[in-house]
Amino acid sequence: MVPLFYFAYFHNKHKKGIIWVDNEQKTEIKELEMEEISPVTVEKKLFKSKAFIISSLIVLILIIGSLYFYFVKGSKEQTMEIFKTICTNLASVEVNDKWGYINDTGEELIAPKFDRAEDFQDGIAKVNIGGKLDEYQFTGGKWGFINIKGQMVINAQFEVVSDFSEDIASYKLDDKWGYINKVGKTIIPPTYDETTDFHEGVAMVKIGDVYGVINNTGKMIVNPEFQEAFGFWEGLSKVKKEDKWGYLNTDGSFAIKPIYDDLGGFYDGLAFVNLGGVYDEDEYGVVGGKWGFIDNTGKIAVNLQFDEVKDFQNGLAAVKLSDKWGYINDKGDIVINPQFDNADMFNEGLAAVEINEKWAFIDSKGNIAINPQFDDTESFDRSLYGAMQFHDGLAAVKQGDQWGYIDKKGKYVVLPIYDKAERFYNGYAIVTTDDRKGYMDTKGKIIINPQFDTASQFYGKLTEVSVGESFGFIDKKGKYIVNPIYSNTGSFCRVEYL
Repeated sequence: MVPLFYFAYFHNKHKKGIIWVDNEQKTEIKELEMEEISPVTVEKKLFKSKAFIISSLIVLILIIGSLYFYFVKGSKEQTMEIFKTICTNLASVEVNDKWGYINDTGEELIAPKFDRAEDFQDGIAKVNIGGKLDEYQFTGGKWGFINIKGQMVINAQFEVVSDFSEDIASYKLDDKWGYINKVGKTIIPPTYDETTDFHEGVAMVKIGDVYGVINNTGKMIVNPEFQEAFGFWEGLSKVKKEDKWGYLNTDGSFAIKPIYDDLGGFYDGLAFVNLGGVYDEDEYGVVGGKWGFIDNTGKIAVNLQFDEVKDFQNGLAAVKLSDKWGYINDKGDIVINPQFDNADMFNEGLAAVEINEKWAFIDSKGNIAINPQFDDTESFDRSLYGAMQFHDGLAAVKQGDQWGYIDKKGKYVVLPIYDKAERFYNGYAIVTTDDRKGYMDTKGKIIINPQFDTASQFYGKLTEVSVGESFGFIDKKGKYIVNPIYSNTGSFCRVEYL
């Protein structure tokens, strides 16, 4: 376990897996059964990783965050927008096996001369000199930082280096990790086996087989004693001690003592916990035992009585009891009796539920709002593409093998004629037909004809698309602002979790 990933974490029925680009610049896929990734289009990134390299700053959900995001913020089986988009006028591009930078008009600002270049963050960007792509992994060379003029501000000298967090970045040299400041000066020598980013002035570090906590001067404020630990987020770190999980405060005291076999993050002030479960490698998570919820003081808010649970959203959580799913409120009262074969979280007032192998939608009182008529979708589709969830008033649904969109009355706004239909984001949705992707608006009108092999959501005024193995950027009318002449690109926008 190396908690230094840019990753998308997913969790389904307490099944876990990771898609990541780690600080070794190695791409790996551990499971493709997802429950909520950040809504970045992963398909494009997976395509590019097989053909070239994954752009590490917007692999999301794919940026999806850092590994500690899941373990403190919790599993993402819900669709709350807990991220922000930051856009610049610079994007990295690859041509003839070298990387450089263009602006949002396509003008080359920094000539392609690097073996790898990542997108700018706070006026600087990571670049590699001497590395190479070997199969699906980028390895070797040295990493440093450049400014927006392309000048080296921190010489390429590190085996691996992270992005800056609180003006501090971790780096790897001779198989040990340390930290530098923004002028490249070592402020904490490389003596650790693993490190996390700094948050609120503290970071987790690993020495041998155990983890401790240091401050930003390198002082050890919590001695290494944890079997596993994850970076701090909002003042908490999920830690494992004597095979039990709890939460640690930044001062080293326990916010929640390590007594649980699993626990999630806080949503609507509550976090799920498990007692009696056992980690199952095949399931990528804890199975068995009973599940309930605690508040942020560690007090049991909902008794541990359920076979499975999902996080709270809008005051309700889906729970499983005797093979049926229902919903509870934040007091633990069952407000919708367990009667469904499966149940998703509420979004825009409705939740998808499965009844006799067909999917329907219910309101928050448990009334059937849209009758069972839709075919089952993989959790991958529901999480990655936002299927069976309302966004901008529409939900992508499946009948047979085809996809369309319905409104909240169950009326088809777009008939099921597409091979794939993704969630709406900022008024746009990606649809696929005959392996070509295009864009639709919320009125069901195709605004950019399906013509691309890969396509990304519009997080800014431009987005990346590909035709064959060539990548470029289009605007919201489908016009190429940057022609598809590159073998790989970064992005003008990056997603950060709040």
